[in-house]
Amino acid sequence: FQAEDGIRDIGVTGVQTCALPIYDGKILNIVLHYADKDATAMAIIKYKKFLSQNNVKVLLRHSKDKDKIASMLGKEYINRLDDTDIENLFDGYTELNQDEANAIANIIVNYKNEFSSGVIYMLLTNSSKPVQIAKKLGERNIRKLNVEEIGKIITTLAKEPKNPQLDELIELFIDYVPENIEDVIVYHMLMSASDKKNIAKIIGRERINKLPNIYIMLLITLVHDKWEIAEILGSENISKLDSIMISQIFSHTDRGMAPYVSELIAKIGRAHV
Repeated sequence: FQAEDGIRDIGVTGVQTCALPIYDGKILNIVLHYADKDATAMAIIKYKKFLSQNNVKVLLRHSKDKDKIASMLGKEYINRLDDTDIENLFDGYTELNQDEANAIANIIVNYKNEFSSGVIYMLLTNSSKPVQIAKKLGERNIRKLNVEEIGKIITTLAKEPKNPQLDELIELFIDYVPENIEDVIVYHMLMSASDKKNIAKIIGRERINKLPNIYIMLLITLVHDKWEIAEILGSENISKLDSIMISQIFSHTDRGMAPYVSELIAKIGRAHV
């Protein structure tokens, strides 16, 4: 293929410039796969009169220097990306490494003006630095998250390998959206936090004492360090467990741990076992 007169850019071959008039995202995917990704992307941005949302998405996803490509695209183009486009940026057919995911999350935060709760969820769960993303989004945007979305973010980041910023993000949620820290969120926070005692202190004794018995039972059953979680819950909460719930705890406990759990409940909960 021969480059058209006047559209050859430095570092871009004649074959690569054949991509410039192409609007179809699938063909652009193929061109970027084989060509010098950044040089081709820069030439396309420079000489194309109009870029579709799909073009913008493909250019961001396949480029190596994503910050440079984003700065060339600017707010006007990146603002056009909708929730589906952003989801495809993170979950395309080729897997992103963590540095690429971090770069995309930062680009979206820095260039878009408005964020749906769905986009906020994607940004926080795909970045390895969710606290920095949350602070850039600010309280106004974090408050868009509902109870279910906050719970999903916590449980997603708690999966192995656990995000090291999870505890700090939990603290930020407590600060930004205290009205959404319902029973199920307190449960997820105590289940997932690394420093459970610190998170419990921030949540507060009064709030923890309002936990329904079902969550008390689940926490004692599922948390590995049962002494720690029992101390956090306190005798007032553990004493509320009835015989059926205590039986459920034992039925889901390894036989070798049963005497240990029995002592724990009897000592801290003063329950009749």
